[in-house]
Amino acid sequence: MSGSHWPWTVLEIAPTDDRKTIREAYARLLKALDHEAETEAYMALRDARDAALSGEFLHPPGDEPEEDDYGLGTPLPDDIGADAAPGTEPAGQSRTRGKAGLHRRI
Repeated sequence: MSGSHWPWTVLEIAPTDDRKTIREAYARLLKALDHEAETEAYMALRDARDAALSGEFLHPPGDEPEEDDYGLGTPLPDDIGADAAPGTEPAGQSRTRGKAGLHRRI
């Protein structure tokens, strides 16, 4: 079984972090099992329950987006502002502020 489906397929439930749902699924399947005759199935069920309760299989590695180093979002491309001094805009460009159309050079 692939890592993204186990232990949920063994427990016959959708991925969840609800501990009660996991325990109920385990109990339901355990009742249908002959522990002594089906030792391997019992051990697989118990392992699946333990794994599901750990929460480790809700978000497999590589599932979450990669974060930047400082939490500031996506960095700008390297070629933006390469010719301008820090804190200045290229010549001939200004920003408009407010409704009055005031221009302020940065």
